[in-house]
Parts: sequence; C-alpha cells; structure tokens
Amino acid sequence: MLLMKIRSTFKIKFWLFSIIICFIPSNSKINLVIQVLQKNNVSIIKETDFLNVSLVSSRFLYEFKYLKKYIKYFDRVIHADITDIFFFSDVFKTLKPNELIINKECGNNSLFGHKENFLLNYWFNISFGYNKTLLNFLQRINPIMINAGLIMGDSKEYLKLLDIMKKNLNLTKTSVYGYDQMLFNMLFYTGKFDNININFDLCTQRSCFMPNLTFRSEDNMLSFKTGCSPVVIHKSYPSN
Repeated sequence: MLLMKIRSTFKIKFWLFSIIICFIPSNSKINLVIQVLQKNNVSIIKETDFLNVSLVSSRFLYEFKYLKKYIKYFDRVIHADITDIFFFSDVFKTLKPNELIINKECGNNSLFGHKENFLLNYWFNISFGYNKTLLNFLQRINPIMINAGLIMGDSKEYLKLLDIMKKNLNLTKTSVYGYDQMLFNMLFYTGKFDNININFDLCTQRSCFMPNLTFRSEDNMLSFKTGCSPVVIHKSYPSN
C-alpha cells in the first residue's frame, strides 16, 4: 500500500491532502478485502504485470511504475504493509525533506547473520545461498535487521530506492518468504543505498515496531509507559 502527500503547489480536484493506493494483481481473488478498502476511500489499482511474483516483492515494482509516472505530484510517501500498521495522527508532518525513515524488525534481531539466529540465517540461505564471505561480513558488523514493511519520507528519495530494488530483484526468488526483506537488508548493508538519505527509527515517538504499549481506557489510546503515544505503530498488542 502506498500513501502519498500531494505537493502544496498542485490543486487537484477531489485530492485534498493525500491519496492512498493499494496495488493488487488482476488475478487476485481477495474481493472482500477490496470491498473493505474501497469503503475506506482506498484507491485500488489492478495490475496485469508480474502476476507470478509474490505481492510482497511485486509491490516495489508496482510502486516504482506509479511513482515514476506521477512523482511531480507528491512530495512525501509512505510504503506500508496493508493490515498491521496503525496511524494515530498525521505522520507526514514529522517527515523532513530529502529523508527516508525505516524501522527495525521486531524482537532481538541485531544478530542478523549469526548462526544462533535460526530464522534470519534460514532466510539468508534460501534467499542468497551459503555465501561465507557475506555471512562473515554480517557477523562482523552485527547489524540491526530492517523491516521492509514500513518506509516513509521524501518521494524522490523513495523513487531512487525503488529503482535500486527493481534492478536487484531476482524474480525467481520472489516466492521465497522473507526474500524481499532480506534483499532490502543486503542492499542497505552492502552500501547500495548509500546515496539515499536513510535514517533509522529504532522506537520513537514517531514510529515503532511492536512496542510494549499500555491501553489507556480513559481515552482509548495506546501509549508507552511514559504516557507518550507513537504516531505510527507496526505490529503491536497492548500489554493489558
């Protein structure tokens, strides 16, 4: 799903502040989901390309094609998973020009590439095969695992990122669960995104992946123990 903030210099009828688009393959059979999205003013674009590519990978290709055509209309964008990201306010107001924001994966995933982290090691091997040189590099730098389901920021910076993803996607691997995220991490940590201004939100007032939150019944809000509430939450459940 792509959320886009329209540039203030453009006045487009019916587009007041932003537009939300969900890209769905034309052979998709999720009619009920489509109906729910349309009732909530989400525009649906049915794509006829890459029908045999997993949607978690093809979404980057669909977004690239759309943004390349309409980039002049949008100054900020949000790439988001469709069912587990919650917006509590206008996060566009927190995004600086010429910057992209990414989040870490949930749990203790700073061990990316280490043998004891079975899941991430498994994702790595099925995505890229056993690459001892690359694996040793990752073990040495001990990076934080990036989640590829939420990317926010400048539209031109994001279009540059999409172009790099498009050029590096191995379409024979896209059916592998986790491949899109593993590829994103490989490109980030091997310097392919170095010309893009990308910053981490590890867990901040703006955004957080699976934070430990408390439900406040007096105002129906989820918040940290400090009382602050993130603007965007990805995969979170209240502790009480």
